[in-house]
Amino acid sequence: ARVPLRYDCALCIQHEKYQTPFQVLPVIFTKPVSYTSYNGIKLFFDSPVVTPWIRDAIYKGFYECDECRLLQDHLEPDDIVLEIGAGIGLTSAIVASRTQVSTHIEANPNLIDLIRTNISLNSSPSGQHVVKEAAVTALDLDVDQVSMHTSNDFWNAALVERDIHDEA
Repeated sequence: ARVPLRYDCALCIQHEKYQTPFQVLPVIFTKPVSYTSYNGIKLFFDSPVVTPWIRDAIYKGFYECDECRLLQDHLEPDDIVLEIGAGIGLTSAIVASRTQVSTHIEANPNLIDLIRTNISLNSSPSGQHVVKEAAVTALDLDVDQVSMHTSNDFWNAALVERDIHDEA
């Protein structure tokens, strides 16, 4: 014979015989997180801006490997870093994992969320890491703003519109 269950509330159930509390929680289905460990860094790359070539380079370990090695060998915890051209956020993630204060500038609006994700996967809660969508230009450029021309491959983004062939 089954022992009846007593429902105290929507989230708590007690088994009457043993008075053992059980917790019933709603299940939330989420998309699996697509990130990998790359040179000790969690790198999220589930984004349309990460092309097959970049994914392959990440998996084979040669994507920005010299930049990664340089940062890992020379960054100190008290360094303050300004990164111009943050790309997909790999070097940003290394900076965030090794320092407490950094600013990352990226002109391509399609990369901002990806950079922020990679920083948050690797930074300490007390870190102050800022990502800004902006372009760095010469001081004598007489404009208030610039336009970013993007394509399927983020490497082809530019401030000047040009005839490019997008990577498939």
